[in-house]
Amino acid sequence: MADREKLERSPVLRPLAPWLLHPGLWSLNRRSVAGGIAVGLFCGLLPSPFQIFVAAIVSIAVHVNLPAAALATFYTNPVTVIPVYLVGLRLGIWIYEALGYAPTAIADDGTVAAGFPPPPEFLWSSFLQSTWDIVVWMAGLGGPLLVGLLALGTLLAVGGYAVVWMVWGLTVSRSRQRRLSRRSVTTRSQR
Repeated sequence: MADREKLERSPVLRPLAPWLLHPGLWSLNRRSVAGGIAVGLFCGLLPSPFQIFVAAIVSIAVHVNLPAAALATFYTNPVTVIPVYLVGLRLGIWIYEALGYAPTAIADDGTVAAGFPPPPEFLWSSFLQSTWDIVVWMAGLGGPLLVGLLALGTLLAVGGYAVVWMVWGLTVSRSRQRRLSRRSVTTRSQR
């Protein structure tokens, strides 16, 4: 739990104390942790320097576990960000095509072609150039990328919330069953 005295002594955090001391931000209960995971998974798709900051703001606004939200953003990192964004892009292209949008793309030779341009070839031998080519290609697909990342973030948030909710419930149920079985063994042995 955040320490009220430390917050009140800090000139920067003092004005935020009423929001930072809300019990939902620090409590370890099913709703708060599941909500924090959902917020973190959604915010993890934001560009890197903003992930934790936005997750913290959203956690404060909706009163869910702040540390869980901050930690859940780490599924996107320098190793995973390109594959995750490519999944988001593929999802966005699929949504665009399912809605009947017929995008046009400008080929390297300047001709206009129907459909989405294929991704550039990724060569490990020229890692930096290949990474840059993918970034430029993705920037040209802004609409489908944005729609895909929003859809992927929503799917991850709902899925993460559901998984934490179910695992938490199963853990509590098993713990309760163990306590009851121990209690029944204890009462039988005392007879």
